[in-house]
Amino acid sequence: MRELAKKGNRLVGKVWGVGERVFGKDMEKRRWIFDKLVKSVMVYGAEIWGWKVWEKMEKIQEKYWRWTLGLNRETPGYIVEEETKFEKIRVQTGKRAVKYEEEVKKRNEIVMVNECMREIRKERIRYGQEERRLFYERVGYAREEIERRREEGRDMVEELVARDKDVQGQERRERIAEGRYNEGYMEIMVEGKADYIVSGMELKEKRMVARFRCGNEENESRYWWEDEKRICRMCGEGRETIWHMMREKVILGVKGEGVEWMKGVLESRERVERRGQV
Repeated sequence: MRELAKKGNRLVGKVWGVGERVFGKDMEKRRWIFDKLVKSVMVYGAEIWGWKVWEKMEKIQEKYWRWTLGLNRETPGYIVEEETKFEKIRVQTGKRAVKYEEEVKKRNEIVMVNECMREIRKERIRYGQEERRLFYERVGYAREEIERRREEGRDMVEELVARDKDVQGQERRERIAEGRYNEGYMEIMVEGKADYIVSGMELKEKRMVARFRCGNEENESRYWWEDEKRICRMCGEGRETIWHMMREKVILGVKGEGVEWMKGVLESRERVERRGQV
C-alpha cells in the first residue's frame, strides 16, 4: 500500500498539470481525471487491503484539490473536503473490500478462497482482523450483526457504503465546528456542492471565491500568528475576518455572489501595500 501511495504521489502533479492545461475551469472533468488516473492507481487491489485507512492516500487527494482551487497549504483538509464534497478514498476501498467478500460467499465454486474466508470469519487468520473491526465500528455495526444480516440474504455493500459516507460527513462537520481555522465557515456551508465550482465562471474567479470562502484571505484564520499580524490589512483596525471586511453579512459565493466585492478587497490591499512601499 505504501508503494501505491508513492505512485499516486508521483502522478498527482502530472495529472494536475494536464487538468490545468486541458480542462481549466471545468472542475467536474478535473475531478474525473483525478479519479481515473490517480485514485484508480492507489486503490489497486483494495479488495484485499481495503479495510485499512491509509491517510497518505487521503492527503494526496486533499493536496490535489488545494492545488486545483488555488488554496494555501495550511488550509485544513476538512475544509477542502467540505468545499468540494469529494468522497474519501476509504469509502471506495471499503466498498471494494466488502463487495469482494460478498461475491466470494455467493460463488461456492471458488473452494480455496471460500475456505480462507471461513477461516477469517472464525478469526483463525489474524490478517486484517483489526482493520475489519475498526471498519465495522466506524459505520456503527458489530461484526456479528453484519454476519447475521448476510445469513438473512441481505446485500450489505450499499448499506455499509452509505453509512460510511454519512460518517465522513459527520466527522467533517465536527472538525469544522471545533476547528480554529476559518471559524466563520460554518455560516456559509451548503448541503450540496457549491454552485460556483460547477458553474461557468472563469478559473481565476473560482479560485478567488474558494480562497475567500475557505479562509485564505483573512489573516485571523492564521491563529498561530501573533495578534498584531492578524490586524486588518485595509483599515489597520480590528481582526481581519471576512465579516469585518464586509462590514455586513453578505453570503459568500456559493453561486458566485460577492465576486466584485472580493475583487475590490484585493485591489484595496494592493493600494495599501503600494502606499506602504513609497
